Amino acid sequence: MGDGKGPGVDGRRQEGAPAQPGIHGQQKPCGSRRGHQGYGAVLRDARFLRLWVGQSISNFGDALTRMALLILVAQKTASAASISAIAAVQLVPMIAFGPFIGVLVDRWNRKAVMIAADVVRGLLVLGIVFAPNLATVYGLAFLSATASLFFMPARTAVVPEIVGKENFISATALGQVTYQIVTLVGPAAGGAITGLFGVRSAFLVDAATFFVSAVLTLSVKCPPIPVAGKRLTTAEFLRSFRQGIGFLAGSRVLRYLVVVFAISVSALGFVTVLGPDYYLNILKMKAEMFGVLRSIEGAGMLVGAALLGQWAARLGRGRVILGGLALVGVWSAAFIVRPGFAFLVPWAVLSGLGTSAINVPLSAVFVERTDVEMRGRVFSVTNSLLNVSSLAGLGFGGAVARAFGTANCMGVCGAFVLLVATLATRHAAFRELNAGSARATGMDGEVEGESLA
Repeated sequence: MGDGKGPGVDGRRQEGAPAQPGIHGQQKPCGSRRGHQGYGAVLRDARFLRLWVGQSISNFGDALTRMALLILVAQKTASAASISAIAAVQLVPMIAFGPFIGVLVDRWNRKAVMIAADVVRGLLVLGIVFAPNLATVYGLAFLSATASLFFMPARTAVVPEIVGKENFISATALGQVTYQIVTLVGPAAGGAITGLFGVRSAFLVDAATFFVSAVLTLSVKCPPIPVAGKRLTTAEFLRSFRQGIGFLAGSRVLRYLVVVFAISVSALGFVTVLGPDYYLNILKMKAEMFGVLRSIEGAGMLVGAALLGQWAARLGRGRVILGGLALVGVWSAAFIVRPGFAFLVPWAVLSGLGTSAINVPLSAVFVERTDVEMRGRVFSVTNSLLNVSSLAGLGFGGAVARAFGTANCMGVCGAFVLLVATLATRHAAFRELNAGSARATGMDGEVEGESLA
């Protein structure tokens, strides 16, 4: 999971769908109330259109910066440990502050939060252009990741007030499709811009996208959402956090998925960190080719999402989710044979297919099995748990690679993920997922003698 998205293995930012006050509350949305009307209805609303365009532009800028940061650190240090560090400093804010940010956003003016987050991120990314050393780059990346945590909860609360509750799913789905397209073209554009104009040019473009997003958001007119006036205490923070954990612990299926993916993500964290080291430092791949490879992976994700619409219901969600995890494991395991660029092109499509097979149905399962008033906390707690799990790879990837070799480490981690996916098919929750017996409350009960947690 990542910044504002539902549970999944891909840490890149996507449109999430956690519930926020105002979606199912008593306030009257300022959007249409005439029933679900699809993409056309939400795109005809000028207010949503501005938010969507601004966020899409910002997502594109983020794709440039993610690529530019990897390239900058790899070029400056040629060190897998340094690449691990830049990934870790962007992950730490999600773990340390993520579960609590939503509570703060609910008490502030959401529109003001979005504008402030965009402006702050724009200034921070602009600062990377003039950073005198890598330590400053790490610090600015940390602060930018922290500011990003405020944007998505605020936007998630505002959008249903604009489009209406009945069109909220269409608005969210449109954001997800847009993100996949950005995933497809962003890395290639980032590699091309970096290769042609230098790595700092990508940061300049990203800073500009944040400022454009802020201006578009400023022009959106919508009645303010009521905010809580009660003073928030530390005890209330902790109680809210415990409620989210308690709900996860009470749901067999959600607990099963969290455990399976916490174990898997701990291994995939190594692959995430070591991939750029393999491409850029071992294969000596140019920045442009690295970007193309990441875009090909995005194309695989788009194809996977299209296929899931036709086949997911027939195959069963458990089979699709664990099949996707197995596919990602197979892709990672292949690095043990030290593949070249020609082999990695079709293999990147395979990785994208696996990632899509995981993220799309996994998010749906969490939404279906979580009480409406609990979704924000459950999503936040789950994101935190998975991010903590990924720290193993981020923290020790460089050291392990130096001891055993980058390709060997990636291959072993992939084989481990494949083993986890295979063993997980023997659990009762896997059969329940395939049966499609989702419940609105998420309190599934237990099967005697079977527990993964």
